[in-house]
Amino acid sequence: MGNIKIPSLIGAVALVLAAVGAWSSDYEVIARWIVFIAALWMVYAAYEKNKPGWLWCMIFMAVVFNPFSPAGFDWRFWRIIDVFGAIAFFMASKLP
Repeated sequence: MGNIKIPSLIGAVALVLAAVGAWSSDYEVIARWIVFIAALWMVYAAYEKNKPGWLWCMIFMAVVFNPFSPAGFDWRFWRIIDVFGAIAFFMASKLP
């Protein structure tokens, strides 16, 4: 399996930017796609590394940030999700 730092850090940066900025809806759509793809990549990496906890965490991230059926949360709740998601991606970048 290749380097998992790249998708995890990309997902983390996209979520940090989403959490700290007042962005247009265009950025939110782009960030949703970035996080969704990074989470799917991390699902595969967690499966390959036999890390079931991370597998389920990233499946959850992929479901929450899926661009096909966006969750209709309030923007304040999205900020909380963005912060915890960024933390999860940063922690996942440390997987052996």
